[in-house]
Amino acid sequence: MGAWRINKDESDDGRRKLQHAKETQNTNRGNGPYGSSGPRVSGPWPGGYPGGGGGYPRDNSSDYDEMGDIVNPPREMLFRQQMPDDPGVELLDDRDHRRMFYTDGRKLQKNNKGPDYQEIAAKWDGSKLVTDEKGAHNGKISRTYELSEDGKQLIETVHVSDSKGNHPATVQYVYDALDDREFSR
Repeated sequence: MGAWRINKDESDDGRRKLQHAKETQNTNRGNGPYGSSGPRVSGPWPGGYPGGGGGYPRDNSSDYDEMGDIVNPPREMLFRQQMPDDPGVELLDDRDHRRMFYTDGRKLQKNNKGPDYQEIAAKWDGSKLVTDEKGAHNGKISRTYELSEDGKQLIETVHVSDSKGNHPATVQYVYDALDDREFSR
């Protein structure tokens, strides 16, 4: 739990990782480096890769679409839990997005609270918080949140693929610990 700020130097560039996974998949199919369809920048997700390339991480919250936080992670996040045994872990970010991770197997409610709120099924794997989520067009996303050995960093590892398991990619973001009072939300 606690507040965290992204460490750009130790984090992956999600956009590049997803693009590389797509290019690698097409290279493995033959017909040159882009497969039989020619060079493609749009990727397997609708609208292509948010922002279409460029700087990392971007501050433009309009990129927070179906793949937005994978290619454009929040700069700051706050994890909190009401009580140590509470099955709900709340994640707030500097873009005013809120995720509730429930670890008790409950049936999640349909989202009636707007686009900036999500309820996500999760589980504890030792001290790691692990999710399995649906991505764009039934794509698969799995996230793992874990502390570094010294407890000074939070590591988010995101595994993503399309609905058929194609274009698998792993992106890792590293966050440094903040004092809760430093969280900018």
